[in-house]
Amino acid sequence: MDLISSESSADSGDDQYLGYSMAVIKIRQRRDRQPEEFVLVGTPRGNNLTGEVVLLHGRYLKEVRKFLGEQIGSYFGHALAVGDFNGDGLEDFVIGAPLFSNKKLATHESGRAYVIYQNENQNFRQWHILDGSGHFGRFGAAVSSVGDLDLDGYDELCVGEPYADDGRGRVYLFRGSASGLIETPSQILHGSDYGARSFGFSIRGGEKDFDGNGYPDVLIGAPDSDSVVAIRSKQVVHLETRVQFDLGFGGRQIKQAAVGESGSEEDPSEMQCYLNTGDQVTCMDFVACQKYTGIGLSDRLRKFSPLL
Repeated sequence: MDLISSESSADSGDDQYLGYSMAVIKIRQRRDRQPEEFVLVGTPRGNNLTGEVVLLHGRYLKEVRKFLGEQIGSYFGHALAVGDFNGDGLEDFVIGAPLFSNKKLATHESGRAYVIYQNENQNFRQWHILDGSGHFGRFGAAVSSVGDLDLDGYDELCVGEPYADDGRGRVYLFRGSASGLIETPSQILHGSDYGARSFGFSIRGGEKDFDGNGYPDVLIGAPDSDSVVAIRSKQVVHLETRVQFDLGFGGRQIKQAAVGESGSEEDPSEMQCYLNTGDQVTCMDFVACQKYTGIGLSDRLRKFSPLL
């Protein structure tokens, strides 16, 4: 195995914590070429303490560009994750800044996550921002692309907020879409539901299917309670509904599911039914059929539930 390392930083780069987090991302430099692997490296004390993420070429570990943080002490680059959140076939990435303080919300160390989308020719368009809301919750301490949980072609993102809820922690699930991650979380997992503390300190998902139901599962670390929580993804149901009205033409008799009935068989608009209250209303027969499909489903469905 050949050993290749990045260049050592100058003395001014001491204590910047280069390598605090890392992730591998595939970037297509030209349309006529296959994507190449690059390395994202978090440096949460770089760029005069605002933090930065360095993009290195995967083969030579030479610096290609930097992504810079915006607030001193936010620990921009603390966590990194890679996934295709808008389904365009190009990998995007997420940067966690758990010590970010939001002046607009007047919160201290509420945290922030930056979602950066890749375009053709190694371009990265808008920085989609997801914010934490609670004091010292440290949203973005862990970020993880957990794969396509609902099998709709878009990766999902989990973001940890390990010190929310008086230190019990939360994990937010954001679904992908054609326009990118949906800002409103589709589900919030609470550490209190699992008897955990610092729930969401670390997250890993999208790679393993522990129960073999065809959907990727998620592991969530809670070190303050010395525990790891395995969250098994539930099956996704695609439901198709068809409604057919029987207007009674063609000489067929309309059967009325009511207390009483009257009217003409040939003209269903004149069909009248009587409710239990004695009120007279116009009525007709209809047939409703539902069909469901999905991976790993049983012959009978009990109820609908969230993804995790």
